[in-house]
Amino acid sequence: MWHLLSRITLHGKDEALRLKTDKMETIPIAIPSESTRVAIQQITPRLRELASRRIEANALIAGWLQHSLALKPEAWRSTDFTMFDADAFIAAVINDLPKNESSPQPRLLSSSVSTPSLLNQHVRRELKFSR
Repeated sequence: MWHLLSRITLHGKDEALRLKTDKMETIPIAIPSESTRVAIQQITPRLRELASRRIEANALIAGWLQHSLALKPEAWRSTDFTMFDADAFIAAVINDLPKNESSPQPRLLSSSVSTPSLLNQHVRRELKFSR
């Protein structure tokens, strides 16, 4: 594909390809076989369902972080929590916790949970993550 595009499209600064409409219309696009088309049609509803569940899960987790830990939602708006494993999620939460003492303490950060390792254990217990 790169070879074809490099031959028929305009080249811009630093060899960037300018994908103009008149040049892109001439690019051959493979037509899928009937078996490929059927396979795609069968899996598409499931992929849509999984994508909507993922979006819903991210929204629920962001809401939980905002209300339980008093974290700002802006910091988590574009985060895909479903891609984190348990350790990465906890590290990201700990990293985003308020650093100064003047900020209000969230519910999870009671006096018994003052160090990152204790917070890690506490969050694991609350989220029911098992190692």
